Amino acid sequence: MKRVVIKNIILSYKKTGSFVLTAKELGISKWTVKRWVMRGKTLSWGYIRWKGLVRKSTRPHTIHYAISPKLESEIVNLREQKHTGSRKLHYMIGRAVSHMTIHRLLRRKNLVRIQPNYLRPLFQNGKAMRPSNTKELGYLQMDTKHVTPELSGLPFTVYEYAAIDIVSRYKQAIIFPDISSDSASLAFQTFLKWFPFEVSYVQTDNGLEFQAEFQKLCIEKNIQHYFIHKNLPNENAVVERAFKTDQDEFYYWLKREPLHIGELNEWLQEFIIKYNTKRFHQALGYKRPIEIVRMLQMS
Repeated sequence: MKRVVIKNIILSYKKTGSFVLTAKELGISKWTVKRWVMRGKTLSWGYIRWKGLVRKSTRPHTIHYAISPKLESEIVNLREQKHTGSRKLHYMIGRAVSHMTIHRLLRRKNLVRIQPNYLRPLFQNGKAMRPSNTKELGYLQMDTKHVTPELSGLPFTVYEYAAIDIVSRYKQAIIFPDISSDSASLAFQTFLKWFPFEVSYVQTDNGLEFQAEFQKLCIEKNIQHYFIHKNLPNENAVVERAFKTDQDEFYYWLKREPLHIGELNEWLQEFIIKYNTKRFHQALGYKRPIEIVRMLQMS
């Protein structure tokens, strides 16, 4: 719609003396009439001038130019071949469009890789298993807990090896006097016999106990071994939370010091049985791990 000349707005208002009538006569908004009348008012009472009133440009400060199909194809090819960012591509194509326009194009084409603080080569699996993406039995998280003399009552530090099924929270644990790849392998081999289902995947941190012999065992048993990203224990949050439960509900409630590590292990196994078969888990909707296991095995 063609704009009404400012002079005509002022003269029409002087004739009608009403914003509404002027707006109806000219076919514009009454607020537009009022805005120009207020701008045209001078110090002289009742006088409204139209000379000197100029419309401000509505041209955008930043003009976004459309990318031609040819240029779009060139940008995509350069991105796929050289893996450079939008700023470098901006210079490589001769600054025909801004780097932000290029970035938006790459994002539309799914060519922008989300870059967290940790990256792995594309051929590696970079996705940790957690409750949100695990729906089957046999996917474990495993870790070790340092049990100090103040916590265990023994005269030396011992180490609790634990593995927990992500979806059912069914857990196994054992205490050894050392932390090594051999002990981790022995503990895991024991857990494989104790779990009431087949294990196909185990997720650990990057500790030395989960290298060498432990990896060999996983290969022999045809179990996928996944290392979580460094300095991100939250990727193993299920087993970490289980250790907190051990501390709050087992170690803190020891009524006397154990005579030896074997007795502490016996007490721990009694607690693990209760953990799996009697304890209600809020994360499971106040069900027991054994109930979830049976339910999934029957489905």
